[in-house]
Amino acid sequence: KVLLVGATADAVVPPEHTERYAVLLRQAGVAHRVVQIEGADHTFTLPGYRTAMLAAVTAWFRETLAG
Repeated sequence: KVLLVGATADAVVPPEHTERYAVLLRQAGVAHRVVQIEGADHTFTLPGYRTAMLAAVTAWFRETLAG
């Protein structure tokens, strides 16, 4: 299982890269989830972006490890 977390305002790794990787995972039959944090930059600089990213990662770990 793979979690892809992207940032829509990322100047280092464009959001399109996240989506392309998701396509490859889908084609390979790999379970995955894509989360794009709207407006976030590459390092999730603002507290709201970081909070959203951490919430997504925490939720994914809880779901993945639970079952």
